[in-house]
Amino acid sequence: MIVGNSESTNWRMKMVMAGFFPPDPDHIAGGPFYNTYMQVQTLRERNDVELFVVSRVRAEPRREALEAMPDVSFYLLREPRYRLLPRQLTMIPKLSRAMKQAAPDIVVSHSHVETLAALRAGLPTVHMVHGIMKDEKPHIRGIEALKFSLQLRLDTKAIRESKHIICISKYGARACEGMTKARIHLISYPIVEDMFFESPEYSQGKAVLYAGTIYPLKNALTLLKAMRAVIKKHPDSKLRICGRPLDASYMKLLKAYVAENNMEDNVEFLGVISRREIIACLQDSVCLALPSRQENTPNVIAQAMSAARAVVATPVGAVPDMVVNEVTGYLVDPDDVQGMADRICTLIESPDLTRKMGLAGRDIALRAFERHAHIEQLMTICREVIADYTHAR
Repeated sequence: MIVGNSESTNWRMKMVMAGFFPPDPDHIAGGPFYNTYMQVQTLRERNDVELFVVSRVRAEPRREALEAMPDVSFYLLREPRYRLLPRQLTMIPKLSRAMKQAAPDIVVSHSHVETLAALRAGLPTVHMVHGIMKDEKPHIRGIEALKFSLQLRLDTKAIRESKHIICISKYGARACEGMTKARIHLISYPIVEDMFFESPEYSQGKAVLYAGTIYPLKNALTLLKAMRAVIKKHPDSKLRICGRPLDASYMKLLKAYVAENNMEDNVEFLGVISRREIIACLQDSVCLALPSRQENTPNVIAQAMSAARAVVATPVGAVPDMVVNEVTGYLVDPDDVQGMADRICTLIESPDLTRKMGLAGRDIALRAFERHAHIEQLMTICREVIADYTHAR
């Protein structure tokens, strides 16, 4: 158990963790939700933090999941189903009032909406940047682009108006530098729970795992095309696609491709699965495949590395800082269907190499993604933000 800093044993920091808290911790859709949850769980082990969670929710939270955390105060505000104004705008004053009621020493916000609410409340705030939305914009199409444009404006405003920003990669820090005068803090991220590190090393299996939201930016169609070539060479290979569809028409396109190419026996769409189910999928998988066109630091890559599995991914965003090409996996261009297929086949056909890459990835993960070291960094940043705010007053 991690306990408080000896300098602060008589003082408990009142911290609001804001944004992206999962309503069902057993089925977490997306890296930001997972990492917020893991921050809360790790902070609960400390004796120098009084913890509050303030977040928007669309689904009714599981009561038993909240009751399992009696040491955390929750302010979970339901977003309106119908609205004349966009939900994100109407929620800012409500979130601001909830944060004022908590009266924290610091707000750690994972979302631009919660950040703007905290700034409106005049509270010491650090804004944690997850996705780099301005780099995602070129890949968003159709009606989703209209929704995304509002999110991008609010995201830009939150970054511009914040005084302290946490970035989870050098790529993210570079992207933010021209958008704000805030002090930018770099932190090791994402963080992985212990049970991933406890997974056995790779021994055999011809399954490939995709885990992530499903929409064009994540580029699952390229992976399906690559798997078509893999299946011709290895008819007993499989692809499991796990995640929440964000674009119904894209999901329809993926399923149509599977049907048209007679891949129904080789491809499974599993939806949002639990973390234990992800581990079970990884255990008989030869690799994680993530063919995204844009990413920051994907949490699922950290999970796969912690579970000692090789990764086939694309060299976008901060992914090259996570995956060491030909050491812990392979980096392949997002449009290189044959290259992706060839790398997956190499892993299937070379179990010793696959095992070696997985263990190399776990070694890196033990140093880079360990949760207690991450929280120590976060606590140091929070103390600096509180001191800066106090001095400014």
